[in-house]
Amino acid sequence: SSQFEALQIGGRNLVFNSKGDNVTDWTYTGDIATDTEKEMCVVKSTTSTNETYVGTPRTKRVEKSTKYTFSADIFVNENVKSIDFFFLSDTEDNKKTGSAYTNVNCFLSNYKPTVGVWQRITKTFTTKADDYTGFIRIDLNGSSTSGTTATMKVAYLKLYNGPKST
Repeated sequence: SSQFEALQIGGRNLVFNSKGDNVTDWTYTGDIATDTEKEMCVVKSTTSTNETYVGTPRTKRVEKSTKYTFSADIFVNENVKSIDFFFLSDTEDNKKTGSAYTNVNCFLSNYKPTVGVWQRITKTFTTKADDYTGFIRIDLNGSSTSGTTATMKVAYLKLYNGPKST
């Protein structure tokens, strides 16, 4: 069908060091840990009710006003309130480095994964008309109870140009 022929599957993963075995160049790091199911992952924990986050390395230039698909494996314990996912970007006129950004694109907010199991999340979003480079930030929105540890693990992060993940 013409719909099938029009389907584009993105090429190269735009998230560098995405497996969870290396946080070099990540904009906000977590701890690297071994995991029985995923081998390696990035872990972020907090006992605060305030957010904390991890951020991937900055991408190379992205296409403007274009669909991109993000996917990752996520694991949370029972104390995680929720998770937000952002693509934070700069513009050609306002180039940023590291964790700095101009544009905010929250493409999934208040996500509540099933507790205690790895889950694959896949979400498509459209870059802004002036996006240039950017990074994915995953916010752990704090512990549901102050003083109890909320833990989030992420692994196999992927960002592809196109509406479908590989």
